[in-house]
Amino acid sequence: MDRNTQKEMPPQFQVVKIFPQRGCLCLHRLVKPAAFTCNCCSLGKTSKLVAFAKDKWDEPMCNGCYGYLLAASEINDCVRSKLHKIIWSASRLAHSDHSRPAGLENLHVGIGSLIRAIEPN
Repeated sequence: MDRNTQKEMPPQFQVVKIFPQRGCLCLHRLVKPAAFTCNCCSLGKTSKLVAFAKDKWDEPMCNGCYGYLLAASEINDCVRSKLHKIIWSASRLAHSDHSRPAGLENLHVGIGSLIRAIEPN
């Protein structure tokens, strides 16, 4: 554990292990259970596992919310990937010949709007 990270964290969070970062979230295993209020669900928790988004040490997150956010992120990644494939296929079809189905250009615009809606800010 690097000293700079430990200095910035609140004193009740004495970390024994830092799990690999996933997206902007990182899970930490503490030496002993610590009491905190989860920044996501607003519930009081006592746990050896606590997550933080980026380096926001004053905004601890419980393991349940951490797992929920990871799952939601993975679902969005999967949907985004599939939509990109659909757009690619639609644009190839739209530009392949002059006998394309009517309204295909509208399909491309509509799917593009869906992707922008789920893109992370």
